[in-house]
Amino acid sequence: MNKRQEAVDFMLDFMPAVQRSPGVASVREGTRGEMFVLEFVRSRGQALPGEISRAMQVSTARIAAVLGQLEAKGLLVRTPFKEDLRKVTVSLTAAGEETIRAHYEKMRSHVSEIFCLLGEEDSDELIRILKRVKAIIDQQIAEQA
Repeated sequence: MNKRQEAVDFMLDFMPAVQRSPGVASVREGTRGEMFVLEFVRSRGQALPGEISRAMQVSTARIAAVLGQLEAKGLLVRTPFKEDLRKVTVSLTAAGEETIRAHYEKMRSHVSEIFCLLGEEDSDELIRILKRVKAIIDQQIAEQA
């Protein structure tokens, strides 16, 4: 096996390992896409359920269920349009904003711990390489558009 194939095999093994890491797994536990919905709405100020459905590539019925769960938890509100009461906009509550803040703080803490264990030199090298990887991915995405 050549070095490139070893690298490919490593990355294919590495990515699921990151998803199983304690910090990531604990944040994802029980959310069933809820954090994605909260972040999507936060990034736009408000959103339509159809926009969320398209972004997540799931059915509108699934989004309706997630929105119902989040609303029951007090994390977002659905507000009907005045012109058409069948349509709603979704926006976050203060509790929803706090949930996102706590989520990112937990993730930051986990990543910070990894960088502390890596040390400064290896952390700098990792960031340098990841920036190159991100630039390549961004270029590939732009070329597909």
